[in-house]
Amino acid sequence: MMSNPSLFAGGGVMGALMRDRDWSTTSLGPREHWPHSLIVLMRVMLSSRQPMFIAWGADRTLVYNDSYAPMLGARHPAALGRPFFETWPEVRDEVGSPMNRVFAGDPVHMDDLQLTLHRNGYPEEAHFAFSYTPVPGEDGSVIGLFCACTETTRQVLTERKAASERQRQQALLQQMPGFVAVLRGREHVLEYVNDAYIAVAGERDYLGRTVIRRHRAGASTRTTTPDACPDVGPRPTAFPPTHTAVPSQARRLAAPEPSCSYVFLTETARYRGGVFVMARSAPGRVANSPSPGPSGGRPNAASA
Repeated sequence: MMSNPSLFAGGGVMGALMRDRDWSTTSLGPREHWPHSLIVLMRVMLSSRQPMFIAWGADRTLVYNDSYAPMLGARHPAALGRPFFETWPEVRDEVGSPMNRVFAGDPVHMDDLQLTLHRNGYPEEAHFAFSYTPVPGEDGSVIGLFCACTETTRQVLTERKAASERQRQQALLQQMPGFVAVLRGREHVLEYVNDAYIAVAGERDYLGRTVIRRHRAGASTRTTTPDACPDVGPRPTAFPPTHTAVPSQARRLAAPEPSCSYVFLTETARYRGGVFVMARSAPGRVANSPSPGPSGGRPNAASA
């Protein structure tokens, strides 16, 4: 145990705050009495761009780096050197048990912990991925907790909004007066079909299969749906906005023949592009066919 003036060098804003802090007023005590394990972890934490914190001792005194500070909201910088649950009283029920496990010697990892935080004076939903690692003392007992974490709130809420929008769109497609399919990518992989489509084309496993029959090295992929869909490339210029045709399979399954339209879906950074297929199904065909259930069509599980 010894004083180390260079401990906080290169630690950014938090390094400066920690250097100027009077640690004798906290449960950590004066810096010259800090154990070697705490000093090593401090150096690791302050030199990292990953959000990290240390909860040390019986009251779990909180120290953290620059990247963790924004997660504290308005509670930074007052949180430095305070017991963890004085800073985060609203998370005791969710976080208390995992922390107790760590101080009993059991590391904890979670990919998505949902919390309601009051860090900015109002309740807000927040999500975190983190790992808690126990820090043993010289006698082998756990004297601290080291955490590397990432806030994933924006990602989770964005994905939830996108899933909700997909569900809304699929509900609308389910109500359309004809069969509908959504094909993804250059291979035209089926991403969604509605009940009317299944009634016309037959009950089978469509999702994740391609609609294009191709021959490569003497082998062909199986065509599982009407095969009149044009071969659409990834660029909008490779395909006209709409195309009308009479799919051969639909011709065999229903009369009169449906009028089928294909609309190119523009490729974006989040979507590989594809084709929207819509047709007026044969009268009476849907009504007389069994419904696949209340699911509202057959969306791809990976995209719902």
